[in-house]
Amino acid sequence: AGVLVEAAEALGLAASPASPAPNESWAPDVRRLDLSDHRGPRGVVYLDLHPRPGKLETNALFTVRGGCLVDRASAAHSSFYAPRSVARAWGFAAEPTRQLATVALVCSLRPPLTRADFETLLHEFGHALHAVLSETTSQHLSGTRG
Repeated sequence: AGVLVEAAEALGLAASPASPAPNESWAPDVRRLDLSDHRGPRGVVYLDLHPRPGKLETNALFTVRGGCLVDRASAAHSSFYAPRSVARAWGFAAEPTRQLATVALVCSLRPPLTRADFETLLHEFGHALHAVLSETTSQHLSGTRG
């Protein structure tokens, strides 16, 4: 995840690698990357990068939950935060809260990585960053879906 941390930091994000909590992931080698910026948490990227028996041989980003701005009254979950700088721009009467994006970057990379493998990894991580950095009021239009 080192190169992905560097890529996130180049865009002003803090990237904190972590092991998922028990029962949080679908396979034991899945890693978690928490992304934040100066306003607070932005989202979670699950990294499922290596082949294993029964796993689909693909390279893709899957949205688990789209990030979006939501009305504070409907956000009682701890995975939300309030971005102060965008409230008025989005027309919220009160300061909105942000639903954090959660995505899964799924690849089947085998060492040694080729240049094409590396480009694919960075390409898919670009989709993850797109999802995490989206600021929309509709989660269904966040990231690559909007």
